[in-house]
Order: sequence, then structure tokens, then C-alpha cells
Amino acid sequence: MRVVAVVVTAVFVAAVAVGAVVLGTRGGAAATRLETTYAAGTPRCEITDPRLPEISGTAELDGELWMVNDKGATLYRVDSACRVTRSVDLLPQLTDRKVRVRDVEDLVASPDGWLWMADTGGNRAPRFAVQLIGWNPTTQQTKVVVLDYPSGRHDTEALLVGVDGRAVLVTKEEFGPGTVFVTPGPLVDGNRTALVRQGTVDLGDPGGASRDRLVTGAAVSSTGVFAVLRTYRDAYEYDVVDGDIAAALVGGTPRTVPLPPSRQGEAITYADAGTAFIATTEGLPASVDTVRITRTRVEVP
Repeated sequence: MRVVAVVVTAVFVAAVAVGAVVLGTRGGAAATRLETTYAAGTPRCEITDPRLPEISGTAELDGELWMVNDKGATLYRVDSACRVTRSVDLLPQLTDRKVRVRDVEDLVASPDGWLWMADTGGNRAPRFAVQLIGWNPTTQQTKVVVLDYPSGRHDTEALLVGVDGRAVLVTKEEFGPGTVFVTPGPLVDGNRTALVRQGTVDLGDPGGASRDRLVTGAAVSSTGVFAVLRTYRDAYEYDVVDGDIAAALVGGTPRTVPLPPSRQGEAITYADAGTAFIATTEGLPASVDTVRITRTRVEVP
């Protein structure tokens, strides 16, 4: 297995708490640092099902992998051989609620067991307002939350939902860094909420075209301690302190992880309790790739 990166992520004492990285030393305990390594991406399987021609988001929830196309409101559960084992069409419920789905660009699992579709896209027609559509696999219930940008129109393809229940959106900007917006509180069904601008996300200079810096997807680990953004080429992983994803994206320094080449990679999720990324792409056949993550605590001299 080829290691592509080894990075010290933080200095802390006892453990990584849910939603926080504890920094420093206490009570004379030896400080440790967390070293993170990423293996080269390897193919897991290949999507060939004609129902998934434009995968724009993927999420793992309770060990099950789900995917969504960028048009429509159907969720697809996919097994380890990339076969569709279940499809859930949310359109009837949404039609009853007079909700029209325009352009779904991401899919995330929230820590409270919901899957959230980000109906936030607007490549050719950026939007003043967008919506998030939630579905609970246990209760079959849906939620719909409308989000208003504080100013201007935006095209967004990356959604994250943290342990605090707040949603974070990162815009896809052809020129310049993506803008980070956050909801002021947890997502509440039926609410219309004004987003708050937190700043911009700096992915640095990847040494390539501006297309390589377009943010096309995102995910949060099930513990809420790590978050990842992806572009068409790479993944960027951040440490999240005290559950504040927006602060991590705006002020943190990411670890850059090359992803396997793809036709139009827009989907990424954490798998296996945060010990791997799973990434895939639009177009068929669509390779589903795994990047293994190893995190090792070592004592600080």
C-alpha cells in the first residue's frame, strides 16, 4: 500500500472527544500528536446501473452507502459490489408538500441519522435561495428547509451537517475561493432561514487549472471531528474543533489528498467510521474508489 501523505494534525492529551480535538496537556499527562496517513486510492467497484447516470452525492449511514443524481429526488442504496439494492423516491412526499426539486448537488448523513439532499445547484442559473431535503430511513419522514443567502446569487455543490445540527454550505466559484455559509441553528422542518457568511475557504494553489479548485462535494465524519471537501482532482481534510465546521474550513489548514482520476468527480463520503473516503463521479461507468485513512497517536518528545 503506497502512502501518499503523512501529516501531524494536532497536539492533544487524552482523546478526541465527539465534536472536539482536546489541545495541550493536563495533569502532567504526556502530550500526543495524531499522525494521519492516506493510502493511494483503489477501485472498490463500478456503477453501471442506468438509474445512476449523474451521481452528484454519496453518503454512508449505518454502514450503508447511498447515492443521488443531480436531477430528481430518488435515493439509491448501493452494496459493496455497486449494485442498487433499494431506491426511495421522495417526489410523492415532496409534491404533497408543494416542493419542487431543481438541482441536487450533494448528499450527506447527519449524526442524528438523517440523509440530507442539497438542492443547491445553479451552474447556469445561480440562486438567491436554496433548499435542503432530509429523509429518515427509520421513520420514512422527510424534512424541508429553505435557506436564503445574505446577498447575491450562488452555485453550491458542497453540504456538511455537524454534530450541532447546523448546516454548512461551500459555494463553487470559478474564480476565487469558495464562500462558506452556515445556518444560525439546527435544521428545523418547514423553516425558512437566512444563512450567515463565515468567510472563504483557501485550498491553496494546486498547481493546475482553476477547475481543480472548484469545490464539488463534502462530508463530515460520524464523530464530527473531521471534515472533507473535494474538488474534481483532490480531497482536502480538516480537523474540526468543538463541532465548528465553518471555523475549521475558514481558518484551518487542510491536508491535501490526491483522488483517483475521474470524469467529473462530485461525490465523497466518510466510510468505516471515518477510516476511509469513498469517492465517485458522474457518468457511466462510474468507478467507486476507496482511500484508506490511518490515524496514529504518537507521544510528543
